[in-house]
Amino acid sequence: MSGIISITTDFGLTDPYVGAMKGSMLGFNPDSTLVDITHQVGHGDVFAGALALLAACPCFPEGTVHLAVVDPGVGSARRGIAVETERYFFVGPDNGLLSLAAAKDGIKRVVELTRTELFRPEISPTFHGRDVFGPAAALLSSGTGIEELGPVIKDMEMYRFPEPTKEEGLARGEVIYVDHFGNLVSNISEPDLEGLGPDIEVSLGGKLIGDLADTYASVPEGIAAPLVGSSGLVEVAVHLGSAAERFGAGRGTEIVAEKKERSTE
Repeated sequence: MSGIISITTDFGLTDPYVGAMKGSMLGFNPDSTLVDITHQVGHGDVFAGALALLAACPCFPEGTVHLAVVDPGVGSARRGIAVETERYFFVGPDNGLLSLAAAKDGIKRVVELTRTELFRPEISPTFHGRDVFGPAAALLSSGTGIEELGPVIKDMEMYRFPEPTKEEGLARGEVIYVDHFGNLVSNISEPDLEGLGPDIEVSLGGKLIGDLADTYASVPEGIAAPLVGSSGLVEVAVHLGSAAERFGAGRGTEIVAEKKERSTE
């Protein structure tokens, strides 16, 4: 066990919620190392939280506990769960938030967090991050066995990563995430580009953006460029600007990567 706990939430940084949750966790394991992935997931945007976790968690060492709380159903009948995968543990609500990252790493077992006597003595129906999920993550980081947190369950809510469609000479996908810089990240991965040849052009919402570039700075300031970003996914960016604002685009906007026909001139 690494003792590291990553944290992903939609809590923002204005209110005391992140600090309260971290304080609770340190009460259960004062030796844990707490690392923020982000607290700026859109309010209640479970899929965006799942994507953030998917992108960041492989960077952490084996044994890391990944705590994620984007939980619009807090206090309802939705379950709290802990998931053991090949390299990690995940803790959070059973609403699909953990599923993309956990599935990619290989799910070994899932338990429902029912051992309430192990968590905070008073559990608020509106703050399970502080009172249930945070303590569960801290206990796992200290070496507590996942089976001690509750019974094994055979199912969990799953998201399916949206796959692009492939046709002769092109890959057709969509924007699945808009980052802080206004970059439009698609579901078209670098392997999806194989077979399209060395010259690829990208369109956004039916508008040709240009040839696939190597970096953001491959084009002049203010110019749009498609490229493969650090997550290995095709995105459309504007050098020192916002592609989302420039094109009025967002999640669901079509992106097409297509083999560029060489000029015969």
